[in-house]
Amino acid sequence: MSIRVMVVGLPYFCERIFERHSAVEGVEFFNLAIRDDAGALRKAWSFIKRLLQVRQYDAIYSIWGGTGLAGCLMVLVANLLGKKIVLHWVGSDVVLLNRRPLRGLRTAILKQAKHWCECEWIKSELNGLSIKAEIVDLVVLRSDIRYQRPGQDAPIRVLSYVMQGKEEFYGLPKLLELAAVIPQAEFHIVGCAHSAPLVNVFFHGWVDDMQEWYRRSHMYLRLVQHDGLAFSVIEALAYGCVVFYSYDLPGVYRYESVGQFVACYEELINEHSLRGRGSDVSGRVIARYSRDAVVRRMARTMEGLVREY
Repeated sequence: MSIRVMVVGLPYFCERIFERHSAVEGVEFFNLAIRDDAGALRKAWSFIKRLLQVRQYDAIYSIWGGTGLAGCLMVLVANLLGKKIVLHWVGSDVVLLNRRPLRGLRTAILKQAKHWCECEWIKSELNGLSIKAEIVDLVVLRSDIRYQRPGQDAPIRVLSYVMQGKEEFYGLPKLLELAAVIPQAEFHIVGCAHSAPLVNVFFHGWVDDMQEWYRRSHMYLRLVQHDGLAFSVIEALAYGCVVFYSYDLPGVYRYESVGQFVACYEELINEHSLRGRGSDVSGRVIARYSRDAVVRRMARTMEGLVREY
């Protein structure tokens, strides 16, 4: 008999990973995430319906740490009905838990759930909050991603994403500092729109599809103040970009300072690595983070949790 799993949480992740109904290796995932564009009353009613539906499932899988009242209620109801519940932490939810009032009470409730996260640094942060988590992949890649590099005659292009209104958090001052010391490279920044202070800096505002930008770029920089494992980092690796990140991760360079970046950049230029690097890394990343591979690993892990009862 198959295991039935209710999927709730952040719609962006839920919709990217799951169909409305996904059946994998004896586990059925039912995507019941509440859409972001639903009004407040509709969201509240939809959440009440989810609580009433808990008894119909063997397990609840929430892609969000459940730091608010709704998350705590879901954990309490699932435990009351003897259902396994898994909270998959994505990064910003850990920060929110630290800031919530009655953090001790919330943490005590949340500890009744099982906890997953994507990376070692989030696992460490959760451990500091007395929450023990297991690393389970969440990022999934589009099925049409293929390794592709810009032409040999293309200028060196550095790509980054900066959210409008959160420029400091996403490292825009650092990006502009790097652009000033490497004037021969083009710095293309998507997500926000500003007047370019340097001739080699280009702001493109919101971009609906990042795929063409990855194909045209040699490097991808994500210099954020805090993060879970960003989809964009894995996508950039899949396209063969050299990636600098705020964290340690296999296949990427950890960004430490302007001087360190410039030294690495010059070394990569001298080795001609920016124009032809990454096919081996790309292949491993695509194999690991395909939707089929990620969901199958989730299904096996979820089955093991449910069978513990």
